[in-house]
Amino acid sequence: MLETVGGLRLHFVNPLLQTIFPQEAPLSEENRSIDVLGIQEMLQKGAIHVVSPSLETPGLISSLFLVPQRGGRQRLVVNLKPLNQFLPHEHFKMEGIHMVRDLRK
Repeated sequence: MLETVGGLRLHFVNPLLQTIFPQEAPLSEENRSIDVLGIQEMLQKGAIHVVSPSLETPGLISSLFLVPQRGGRQRLVVNLKPLNQFLPHEHFKMEGIHMVRDLRK
């Protein structure tokens, strides 16, 4: 778990080649401004970067969606579900927060 906090390296089981690109979800004007601000913030943090869709370039283009938060705000989320087809399935069981404390010993 401590290695994951420091940075996770993904090991792909299939070459990362996207043949279908996500459709842009229709948004209201209010949600579009939230979307634009969220994208600008993610770009500044280096969490995402701009790419041109291409069938020749390996990579994955993900869609974005808004999730309601408490207080009526909206949070922008990157949909990484399509990434699962390129990653191995690893089963794990989370017992509870008390298990995390015992891992450090």
